[in-house]
Amino acid sequence: MYLVRSTRTQVRTECGIIHVFLSSGRQNIVRSVSSAKNGQNAARRMPDTRRA
Repeated sequence: MYLVRSTRTQVRTECGIIHVFLSSGRQNIVRSVSSAKNGQNAARRMPDTRRA
């Protein structure tokens, strides 16, 4: 029973992390696309977003 519970919690946490990663990835893609429209400013903004 303990092993089953631990595996279930692991799967839940992993799914949650993946969900957050995908959501953040979508935001990053939107930012990159919107910044790409602005032109060369996109290259300057990328390092700032990585730090934050």
